[in-house]
Amino acid sequence: MTLSPETESLAERYARLSREGADRRGIDAALRSLDILISATVLVVALPILALVTIVFLATSGTPLFYRGLRVGRYGRIFHMFKFRTLKRDAESRLGPYYGQELSVRTAAEVTRLGRWLRAAQLDEMPQLWNVLRGGMSIVGPRPIPPP
Repeated sequence: MTLSPETESLAERYARLSREGADRRGIDAALRSLDILISATVLVVALPILALVTIVFLATSGTPLFYRGLRVGRYGRIFHMFKFRTLKRDAESRLGPYYGQELSVRTAAEVTRLGRWLRAAQLDEMPQLWNVLRGGMSIVGPRPIPPP
């Protein structure tokens, strides 16, 4: 069933466009191989740092360790994206009704001390390499979007 562009959701449009593109099987296989090689290598090399971050995180902020967010990947598949949690517990429920500048201000007040450091060093993004390894994301992009 083909929907008109006016009635298609963003996820449906993204899935349709990714299926209708040129034959990219060779390119996709090469990119997937690079994704696996790079993400596995970086995860193994970074394992001591990630273990240290995990121990400090659990000691200072407790559980949950990860933020899990739904994202739309290739062909419109929805997957759970993982990142280290940088906000206080249940911050999402407190921040839900806000947008724009007010959301930015309130989010800054919810960031933990360790979370601020993780964000500055971009270590909060490291668990996304697991998503790359599993095939939900790619290192070269595009960045997955939240489902509508």
